[in-house]
Amino acid sequence: MPGGCPMPDMNRLLFRMAAADDDGFLITAALLDERGEIVGRRWWERSLSRKDLPVIPELGDADEATITQIGAELGAVLTGGGLAAAWEQGAERLVFDIRTGELAEIPWEFLTNPQDKSLFTRKEQPSLRARVPYRRMLDDVDVPINVLVVVGDDDSTEIDYQGEIEAIYRGLRGAPCCWHVEAVVKPSEQQLRDRFADVRPQVLHFVGHGHRTEGGAALRVMADSGEWDLDNRFVARALEGSTDLRLVVLNACRTATVTPAMRGLADGFLGEASAVVSTQGDVTSKAAIVFAERMYHELAHGKAIDAAVAAARDDVQFTPELPDSAWGLPVLHVADAPETILRHRKKWQLDDVIVKFGELAEVVSLVDRTAIRRDVHRRDSGLLLITGKNKVGKSLVLRSYLLTKLVGGAPAVYLSLRANTSTGDFIRDVIMQAKRWLEPWAGEICDDALTALSGPAPGPVMLGFRPEDAFQDIDPRYRILQDFLRKLARHAPLVLVLDNLRRVLERELLFHGLLLPAAVRELGSVRVVAAIDPSDLSDLISEDALRPRAIRIQPFRTKDAEMLARELVARFPLDPGDDDVQARWQQVRERMLAWAEQLATQEGEFLPAELQLRRDTLLQEAGLK
Repeated sequence: MPGGCPMPDMNRLLFRMAAADDDGFLITAALLDERGEIVGRRWWERSLSRKDLPVIPELGDADEATITQIGAELGAVLTGGGLAAAWEQGAERLVFDIRTGELAEIPWEFLTNPQDKSLFTRKEQPSLRARVPYRRMLDDVDVPINVLVVVGDDDSTEIDYQGEIEAIYRGLRGAPCCWHVEAVVKPSEQQLRDRFADVRPQVLHFVGHGHRTEGGAALRVMADSGEWDLDNRFVARALEGSTDLRLVVLNACRTATVTPAMRGLADGFLGEASAVVSTQGDVTSKAAIVFAERMYHELAHGKAIDAAVAAARDDVQFTPELPDSAWGLPVLHVADAPETILRHRKKWQLDDVIVKFGELAEVVSLVDRTAIRRDVHRRDSGLLLITGKNKVGKSLVLRSYLLTKLVGGAPAVYLSLRANTSTGDFIRDVIMQAKRWLEPWAGEICDDALTALSGPAPGPVMLGFRPEDAFQDIDPRYRILQDFLRKLARHAPLVLVLDNLRRVLERELLFHGLLLPAAVRELGSVRVVAAIDPSDLSDLISEDALRPRAIRIQPFRTKDAEMLARELVARFPLDPGDDDVQARWQQVRERMLAWAEQLATQEGEFLPAELQLRRDTLLQEAGLK
């Protein structure tokens, strides 16, 4: 831009780097809109020859002084031609569109501006690599968001895969109902293909090694059935045309010698995903753990992917005992608009919902049940029954489902039944809980239903939902409940969650008055999800009626005890606080894992309550509860 002209008001600042006709390079700066389209006229450009580019030493052994020098030299490349004033003009993000492989090999992530500030660690002004204009502006993701962690190699001497999985759990513990994590260790090709079909992940996180192949590069999976290569072509086939995948995290570059190949692999994954996080050097497990925890924490709290990666780099930079270069090694490359990549639909903040509805607080203790929770969310049925033996965790699954619905903004009502609940009390309790759980719009509908319930009883209703139910009398009080639920559902599809259904005394009336009408969609846009014991299920439901609408929860397997214990302690919302608290918490963790390791040597099953009881006992003994 000619001297003296005012600097444009920048929201998104682009640096496009391309090869020039003279065997050099041309760097062009411009403004972008939210779609990555250039707006206004080009306002700065600079031609470079190869001798203008800094010589980059080996990053893995670089000390702080060397890293600072690299950042300053890279900054000098982009601050010539009067650009220095541009850095502080309020750009909300910096976009690097690098269209030549030679410049793509340069670690721009170490770039500093004229004030010696690292640009790629600034959460308020994140920087990223992208090809613009962006491919798409994405729709919001519905919660829960599914994360599939694939461990290619469990060799703990090189890769602390358990530590990295725990870091993901810790990062997401502020949103236990909105993010579901499932990990698979050294899967075969068929096993991973099946997991893709089942999980349908929005996030794929790989932990392991990358290596060169005849086709370029791949991720190595050391399955018990034989080693195989995971690449973007496998993912494309596994997705079967789905566009669900938003983010791929490749924590796979363990030696700098494979860096160029791994970068090519990362570019390949952009064909299937909206964003890829890869590495450009030798990343230690500790650095990967710090990075993963903070990145997922930021994503869970609604931050854009580039801001989340910037915050994670910042944490790595200021974590003691990590290599000086570790913070600049992660590389983020996006194909779609970064603000939209993992933006998820949330009407309420999780903490606000738990404060208002305290009975949902224990959801943070739910571990492992991702497959069950997926099934509950995905089943397209007016009635779903959660069954399983006592203390197997039915209530926690119900509450997790409920919490997810509430955070996403769906109208939902929860009722935990009292012992020996009569029909009248049950219907009255449903109406009263609807008044509590729903927004003020439901108040008048609830009051009208309570008035009808206390008035003269209407006559019985003859309804035949199926031939075998012909001429079945419907209790008139259930007719009031049905009308009430239909009126609520006119506002928006309604979820009615019923816990401890076995406590209803007149179950035959419940079956014909609520469960069967819900199952055959006689209640409109009302879905009933309820917990019931197996014996009560057998008594209540005939083999050909509602049994297919039941999901049975099984106890935990003892061989999975260590994995479950790691998840439980990682999810526990404890702020370490001072050094003494942190030391006591570490003792709790070690004793918890030792107990789980011992349990894992036994054959059999155990209940979730045993896991939580052991944790609570250790917390009390340590003075932390």
